[in-house]
Amino acid sequence: MNLVKKSCIIVAAGDFNGLNNNFTADFIIAADAGYDHLVKFGLNIDLLIGDLDSIADFETVCEKSKNIEILRFPSEKDESDLELAVAEALRRGFDCFYIYGGLGKRLDHTLANISVLASLARRGVTAWLIGEGEVVTAVTNGKITLSPGKSGIMSLFPMGGKASGISLDGFKYPLDNADLYDHSTRGLSNEFMGEIATVEVLDGTLIVILS
Repeated sequence: MNLVKKSCIIVAAGDFNGLNNNFTADFIIAADAGYDHLVKFGLNIDLLIGDLDSIADFETVCEKSKNIEILRFPSEKDESDLELAVAEALRRGFDCFYIYGGLGKRLDHTLANISVLASLARRGVTAWLIGEGEVVTAVTNGKITLSPGKSGIMSLFPMGGKASGISLDGFKYPLDNADLYDHSTRGLSNEFMGEIATVEVLDGTLIVILS
């Protein structure tokens, strides 16, 4: 079995920290106005996708971007531009996603992007939503390990009603084979202790928010 993951950066229109031209990935996608972020950071773009209604001068972009693959969709569609980007990356065999600009600004878009994150976790795909001062990931029937030296807050939210068999190590408030429900705030505001930290769930999907 090949355990090497194919990584993909997807950049959307929202704000974020931490992207620079030293970051490497196998493929870089601009989801609509994420194009402007990537141009600003000087990163090469492999694919521009979406309805492209948020790019101020699309014709100029086309002229300047002759080496970029462009997939344009109608503005009236069922999927968000970010979901289209994720679907296309999956179709091309990528299984590790770093998604910038998918948090903040509009709450409806943030919730939609977290739903996409949960969908990826249920497929066994590693994905991270990276915003300003926050990173979100998801885990389904599995375990994530976070490197030592972290500080700040970690919160957990189950998707789909209930998540069972949750164990937390390396946090101020550990758990051992606990259950969390989507009508409870029990998973809110745990704290890193500076050591290796793990989040495990045996049955269900957890949204993991690192602040």
